[in-house]
This record gives sequence, C-alpha cells and structure tokens, in this order.
Amino acid sequence: MRMSNNFPQLFFSNTRVNKNLKYLLGCSIGDDIAAIKQATGLSVLASALEINRLKSESNGTEIVAVESLSAGKKLSQSDLISAFIRRITKKKTVIVNENFPFKLASDLLANGFKIRTDPRNVLAERLIKSRREIECIGKVLRVVKGCFERVREILRQSKIGENGVLRFRNGELTSEFMREDIENFCYANGCLAENTIVSCGRQSAEPHCQGHGPICANQFIVMDLFPFDKTSGYYADITRTFLRGIPTEAQANMYETVKVTQEMAHEKLRAGIRCSKLMGDTLKFFESKGYKTDRAASIPCGMFHSLGHGFGLEIHEEPYVSNNTTLLKERNVVTLEPGLYYPEIGGVRIEDDFLITDKSSIKLSAEIAYDWVID
Repeated sequence: MRMSNNFPQLFFSNTRVNKNLKYLLGCSIGDDIAAIKQATGLSVLASALEINRLKSESNGTEIVAVESLSAGKKLSQSDLISAFIRRITKKKTVIVNENFPFKLASDLLANGFKIRTDPRNVLAERLIKSRREIECIGKVLRVVKGCFERVREILRQSKIGENGVLRFRNGELTSEFMREDIENFCYANGCLAENTIVSCGRQSAEPHCQGHGPICANQFIVMDLFPFDKTSGYYADITRTFLRGIPTEAQANMYETVKVTQEMAHEKLRAGIRCSKLMGDTLKFFESKGYKTDRAASIPCGMFHSLGHGFGLEIHEEPYVSNNTTLLKERNVVTLEPGLYYPEIGGVRIEDDFLITDKSSIKLSAEIAYDWVID
C-alpha cells in the first residue's frame, strides 16, 4: 500500500545501514540518530557530539539537540524520540520502513503514536539521479577503468606455466592475488571494494563465486568490480570477461553472443520501456542462438539472473531489469549485465552502467573498453 505524503516519515538508524537516511542527510553518521522527513524538510535529533557537524554538513532543515528535550532529566531513548516527534509535528501517525527497530516501535505505540510501514525500500526520489549523483558515479567509474587497465597489464605480462596455470612475478597468478591488487588500487584512489569477483574456468559459471586458486590460460576469467566512493558513498558496477591465450570456437561464440545481446538491449534502453520486455527479448535471443536456460537444473545454466538493476548509494536498487512490469524512467541509472553460464565451458558476463534518457540511454562506462582476448 502506498503511504500518504501527509504523514511524517520517521527514521532511526545510521547512514551505514539506512541509505535513505544517507541520501536525505547528505553526510555520514556512524551512530543511530532519529530524523523526521516532511514536506517542509528534514528534522534531525542529535546529541552534543554531532549537533555542530550536522548543522554545517547535513541537509537537515532543523537540528534538535537531545539536551533541549531532556531538560536535565534522564529519559529513555523511546521517550526522547516521542518528545522529538511531538516537537516536530502535531500528527500522531508516523511512517517507518520495514527494518525499523521493533522495540522502539512498540514503545512508540505505548506512548500513543500510530505506526504505518512503507513497503518501499528505497525513497522514490533516489531512483531519479541528479547531475551531482551522476558525477559521483562517474568518479568511481574512472577508478574502475584504472583497475581494469592494471588487470589487462597483469594478464598480458603473465606467462603460461605447467598445466596452463598463469605465472606472474615468479609465482602462480591467483584469484586471491588479483582481488587484493584490485581492492588495494581502489582504496588508494578513494574507493572501497569488497567481495570483488575474480573467477576462472568452472568457477566463472557460478555468477557470484568470488573465485579462488590459480588462474589458468585458455579459460574464461570473470571479473566483477563494484566499489563505492569513500566520501560520497556512490557505487559503480562493471563486469568484464577475459581470456589469456587462445579461445576455442565455443568460447568465442559464447562471448560474442553475450556482447551482441548487451548491445541490443542498449539500443532498446529508454524511458517508458518495460523491464520484462528487455528481459524477455534477451532470453529469446539467447534461445535462438542455442543457449538454453534451465534454472531448475541441479546446476543452473544459461542466463538465470536479472538482465540488470539500478544502483547508487546501494549496489542493488530499484528498478530491477527483470521479469516485472516496471517502466524505466528518465534519469534512472541501471546496469545491463547479460551472461551465459555452462560448467563445461565456463561463464561470460559483460556489465556496463547506463543513464536512461527520454528516447535512448547513455553508456556511462563507455570509456572502459577492452579486448577480451589477451594472447
């Protein structure tokens, strides 16, 4: 049920956990705080530790000091927040998200308030990206570009050793080494990268396998990088598939099919198109080329994940480019990441980031071009 805009929205969290709060505040807060969003602006309840910083750094239109409500009395957290609500609004009904603390909700009910939950996990305004947000994403994309330039150079310098294992700097080239190098590069350039995917061979046929052990020649190497900027908190999400050596005909055909599929989806990507249309066309094209999808198999194969997803302050946000009726809107930012996965061949995924416009879309990651075969 869609919530009425007439009711204030109450938050109690920190900006690491609640990205809606991060979006509204415009700065980071490590400790849990209370905030109320209304049409008139954002009101924030803060202690003396945070009050000055919030006044200077946040988007809060009213900053209320905890001390001004307690008047020297030792009040419980629930009583403080109840007093805060009464200070900010005359309404007795507040909207909270589905992850709102249960104990606090129970106490507010006992204090005479009514609570409604908002089924939306992401504020509607977060889905329409501003110019500033696009710039924040672009900053991360430049770091990702540098990462992939390093990746290509490491693979180019690697030597093919015994049993096809790649060797680099007198040792085996492993997923762990590549992941550490990527994440260190991101950190040195103002971004944090966690759980980076570097998977090779059969591991690459599992879309979320982080990868472990030696990287080998003549096999697919899937690298999925999704760092976020340490200052702004905005993500980018790019996947590339490499092969060091000489691909077989089956590998080359599979890669080219995924590449063409993404290009076709990009051509259709625009405001007003239904997500299920993009997803359905992708599956039909793969099927027409002989790449069947079986999600129910003991080892799923084909394309068994969404075509893409929104992102911003979270790596996965609405809209989800999958089998749903959502219509894409102008200034949505989404990934397109078609992939094919077969254990006997490996996996291929190509993922780029796009800004939806009225009649088309802009490939934000266009500069992260590459040759997938490194011989």
